[in-house]
This record gives sequence, C-alpha cells and structure tokens, in this order.
Amino acid sequence: MSIRHVHMHYFEVGRLNAMADAGLPFGAILKQGYTVVAVDIYVQYKAPAFTDDVLEVESYITDFHGA
Repeated sequence: MSIRHVHMHYFEVGRLNAMADAGLPFGAILKQGYTVVAVDIYVQYKAPAFTDDVLEVESYITDFHGA
C-alpha cells in the first residue's frame, strides 16, 4: 500500500468518526438506505510524517447535494 493510500485511510476514519460525533453513525445511515460518498479529495502535504508522529487531520464539507 502506498503512503498516499495510507493517508486516505486516515481521512476516511476521520470522516466516519466526525459523522458519528455529529449523531450520524455510518451504520445507521446505511440501514436507512442512504450512503455518503466522497467524490473529490484535495490533499495539501506540508511536511513528511514519521512513524511516531501524531497527526492532526482537518476536514471540511464544502458542498452537499441530496439525492
């Protein structure tokens, strides 16, 4: 797995945690017949990360379209 794929995994975990913290756990959304899909991801790398580093990931929803 490339380092970029590892970062995408971190972002997805963060997204799911943020949804759960907002009262929208992903499992509950799926049971209602909905899904939430990230269609575009922009990453700006500012410095390399190393094994023992603690990473802070910020994410924003810039647009939302309902089905």
